[in-house]
Amino acid sequence: MKRKTHHSALTLMEVVVSLGLVSILTIFVVGVLSRLLFSSGKTAHQTAANLLAEEILESVVLMGPPNWGFGTPERDQWVGRRFLTLPGEKTETLFEYRVEELTLGDSPEDLGTYHDLKVTVWWWLSEAGQRVDQGNLYVVAHRKVYARR
Repeated sequence: MKRKTHHSALTLMEVVVSLGLVSILTIFVVGVLSRLLFSSGKTAHQTAANLLAEEILESVVLMGPPNWGFGTPERDQWVGRRFLTLPGEKTETLFEYRVEELTLGDSPEDLGTYHDLKVTVWWWLSEAGQRVDQGNLYVVAHRKVYARR
């Protein structure tokens, strides 16, 4: 009597299907990891921009009206730029900012004026805006200030 031998080797089709599944899973994992890395980089830029906006607001409030620390009364020139090196980065990032002021209340009867200060900080663009698939590349900070005469 001849014995039947049973081989448990994989066929070529099984190997191709398993390699296809592994490659699809690898592409998915690499895509998720790249999005996570980009997201963490964007969060670092947003955090740095928020801290910079608060620092600018503090210095502007300390200088007070009418020019809020800027050497000119021309409001379109209340702009500046700062280079910052963020943790984990080898190059500096240019952060640009613009300060805007709106006088909310000013009357001769009271002793001062009420102002709304707004600082917009952006990076990677020439003006505050968006890039496709990256969302807002700017932050805005406000502060209400009462300035006594």
